[in-house]
Amino acid sequence: MKNVEIQPIAVLADSARLALDYEVSEAQIAEMRSYEVTVANNSDRDVKLERIELFRQTLDSKTIEIFRQGFYMPSDPVGFHLLTPGEKPATPGGWKKKHLSEWELISHSMTVLSIPGNVEKILFGFTTFNNFEGYFVFNTNGESIEISAWCDIEGIVLKQGESLKLETFVIKENTIFNLIVNDYTDHIASVNNARVLNKTVTGWIDWQYYREEKCEADALRTMEGMKKLRSDGYPLKYIVIDGGWCDFASEWLAPCDKFPSGMKEFSRILRKNGFELGLWLAPYLTNVNTNVAQEHPEWMVIDKQTGKPLYRQNSNVGPCNVLDFTVPEAMEWMRGIVRIMVEEWEIGYLKLDGPNMAHYEGGVLHDPQVTTIRQMRDSLKMIREECGDAVIIEGEGIYGPSIGFVDTQRTTQDNHPYWYFPDSSQPCMKENMKNDLLSGFTHRRLWHNHRENVVVRDFLSPHHHRKDENGNLKKDLVLPENELFTQLTATALAGGAMLLTDPLEVISRIPNKCDLISKFLPHHEGMSAEPVDMFKDDGEQPNVYAMRIDKEFESWSVIGLFNWDDEYRDIRIPASAFKDNETNASEYHFFEFWESLYHGCFNGDTVIRDVPAHGCRLFAVRRNSNVPQLVGTDMHLLQGAVDVSKVEWRNNELNIDVAHFNQKDKTLFIHHPDNYKLKDIKTNAKDHLADTRIPNLLKIHFNGNSENHSHFSMEINKIES
Repeated sequence: MKNVEIQPIAVLADSARLALDYEVSEAQIAEMRSYEVTVANNSDRDVKLERIELFRQTLDSKTIEIFRQGFYMPSDPVGFHLLTPGEKPATPGGWKKKHLSEWELISHSMTVLSIPGNVEKILFGFTTFNNFEGYFVFNTNGESIEISAWCDIEGIVLKQGESLKLETFVIKENTIFNLIVNDYTDHIASVNNARVLNKTVTGWIDWQYYREEKCEADALRTMEGMKKLRSDGYPLKYIVIDGGWCDFASEWLAPCDKFPSGMKEFSRILRKNGFELGLWLAPYLTNVNTNVAQEHPEWMVIDKQTGKPLYRQNSNVGPCNVLDFTVPEAMEWMRGIVRIMVEEWEIGYLKLDGPNMAHYEGGVLHDPQVTTIRQMRDSLKMIREECGDAVIIEGEGIYGPSIGFVDTQRTTQDNHPYWYFPDSSQPCMKENMKNDLLSGFTHRRLWHNHRENVVVRDFLSPHHHRKDENGNLKKDLVLPENELFTQLTATALAGGAMLLTDPLEVISRIPNKCDLISKFLPHHEGMSAEPVDMFKDDGEQPNVYAMRIDKEFESWSVIGLFNWDDEYRDIRIPASAFKDNETNASEYHFFEFWESLYHGCFNGDTVIRDVPAHGCRLFAVRRNSNVPQLVGTDMHLLQGAVDVSKVEWRNNELNIDVAHFNQKDKTLFIHHPDNYKLKDIKTNAKDHLADTRIPNLLKIHFNGNSENHSHFSMEINKIES
């Protein structure tokens, strides 16, 4: 695509359009064309700017396929869409700008498009998020599709003779989708000083099971379950108390009667037992019954129509007002709250609810020259300052302003144990797992991604989602096995924080559930899996995701297949998902984790038959070395990444060191060519059994030693023909 023609057009408060004087600074950065635009008001009057169109370009194609990213909110769906001129696009999620028509599709912050017949994919993306929300709009109302780029100015007045610097954006072209989104994300990480943790956050959060009905006793019972699990090697650190720990949101320093010890003492109890306290905080909203709402209406966002504090009847804190952090006193009030949580209560984790642009719709800040984005960024900066580097901050709202201030970022809506919402049939876990996987390019670049929680229980919650609508309805469900495996597979491949959510005093007594948790903990501290089969010219979502595992002893691929449909289907694995160009291997072993099934050796595109509805398959794909070799384990989903510390074949001897914390009734799967035969096994494991019934496949069943560091030395001799 040729360079776009920058021609800023302002939309004013009365919807009139005004061409602005401007300057454009272009640069070439990491094979991206970067555009920095400054507009000036050289008219004879002051102008109130609602939004500015940076460019508009016609795409010469009958159809295009786009990747739409939900940088606006975690519940803003990520995915691929096929757009056709003259056809109205589907509107995913609920975050569409009110001024857009039914012919327009919005992608916040970035988008990637593919034009049929053109091998190049084109990325458009904003790289700064300092003052204005940037977004891209596709319009299908015509014979061709148009793309336009915008900055939301939010009614700032640009005085006569003054100038305004807009957010910088880039354009990048490449044939490889994953390369351009990774390069883009690396760039914005550098520009915005992203924070990336060295270690995955693990622990427990109460929300999905207990919701607002949790109490101190519930948390302490779960703590006892966590102690039992941790004594068995499960890496668990944080206990996060979500909404409902104080009577009204914003009475943050007065925990409710459900936490009689108070948060300072409760935190001390957790630390004494080796855990750290995490707390939910919604700094942008305050229930109308709180002291701060009653005593300081001058700290609240102003309703444009009434001049009174902006009022929301429904929110996750109940009827509320919205705090305005352009008011210095409001900012210092919130600073004092965070400081007490950090210094006196000694929290280790802060879960931020928001920021959310929708909170401010219909309102105006006390400083009309400050935008919502700027206010969000300033408040997040303050919270980061008070938390320092020791406290983990979870972001849960619009992405851009959070970069550099949060350590983990929600990439999905609330997780629930059902594929579709039971009352509306809208996608729930289905959408979450797709968002989780397709947001992988931000993980370990901008922050650690976070899906809120991981559900493993096989019993109903009495505090289920939407209970308030009708307490007699059994709205809670239990995940069937195929959906449970899909959730855990997506969790392992997408990476990020791993917070359990079920009552762990119960789970810790259920051996098969404990075993299931050990299959995704600890987490491999590597990059997320990448989609393989995208841009299929039909708008379908990818089914195949590949993660490269590089260890000192070996490199291999872990490939997840996901069936998003409601019936069985066959899924093709392209050879590009596993081919190792450096070694020029001719064949690759395929071992499937959930069925513990060796599928054979393949050298090209491979079709996996009958992947179940809402289900998955998870393969370890290793190049064939033509000697006895490890092809899979049943200990951990990534099959060697965290559960095996050494594999070595030398002088007819295969040595394997197992280092997983759970080595109870586990199996190593070893493939050997026809002309090899097992002679002897030496091991320090508690016990073992060699199963040679399947030709060419040796299964070593074992129970590890007391230190969970088991060594196996297998003499496998080559038989001369």
